[in-house]
Amino acid sequence: MSVLLAGVAGALGAVAITEALGALSGRPPIRLPGAGVARSALAPARRLAGHVPEGLARQIEAARLPRSIEPGSVMGVKFLLAGSACAAAFAVASLGGAATAILVLLVVPALAFVLPDLALRRMAHRNSARVAAEVPDVAARLHMAVTAGLAPVAAMEAASRSGRGVLSTELGAAAAAALVGLPLTGALQRLVGRCPDADVRALAAALRRSQEQGSDIAGLLEEIAAGSRRRESLRVRDRAQRAGPKIQLAVALLLVPAAMCLIAAALLSGLFSA
Repeated sequence: MSVLLAGVAGALGAVAITEALGALSGRPPIRLPGAGVARSALAPARRLAGHVPEGLARQIEAARLPRSIEPGSVMGVKFLLAGSACAAAFAVASLGGAATAILVLLVVPALAFVLPDLALRRMAHRNSARVAAEVPDVAARLHMAVTAGLAPVAAMEAASRSGRGVLSTELGAAAAAALVGLPLTGALQRLVGRCPDADVRALAAALRRSQEQGSDIAGLLEEIAAGSRRRESLRVRDRAQRAGPKIQLAVALLLVPAAMCLIAAALLSGLFSA
């Protein structure tokens, strides 16, 4: 039974891989012998692959992937990984019984399918932490540029030139897009999508208001910089407070057993010498 399930998994996995590769490359999939029945079995999965989740585009932007990567390509990668895992699981499934084969063939492809989502969330979380740490400096540079009399787009460009972080890079990209003809509202919306942070949204709203109404936003930028600096200080303090129990845990799990081993070694040495 497990051998039969392994063969079916291998066939479905091979067809899924060819389908995903064809979708990614834009070419017709390779015709494998007997692939018609397998493609019929994979028809629900193909319809699901054509349906892109609503939040996938936002996840791609938050992870700061290249803009050439589209949600459909990510879905193709997800099904490619699932098909590869399904094809590779037959070796493990053939070694066990029917229950083990069913469990492996259900769990492994499912885990491979959600792996890109987990990677995107991890990248987005890492970028969000970096952006939050950079907001005070970027807001302060914007404040100085606006106080010097620069227009919003020129202030964004000037603030981005003196920084090298994630937010500075995206701010420079938004300024460059606005300079070549993209409306500032669209450029700021792209900035917020790639740097999803409350303070970045506040900066974008202030710059948009200055562009549309011509109002002075120097005070508002100063308030955003001071507020983000306070929040970053609280985050650093919270991380420092959480580090204490971790250090104590390391001491309890490593140093205390090591000291006990040294004492036991000394006692055993004394017993053997006696």
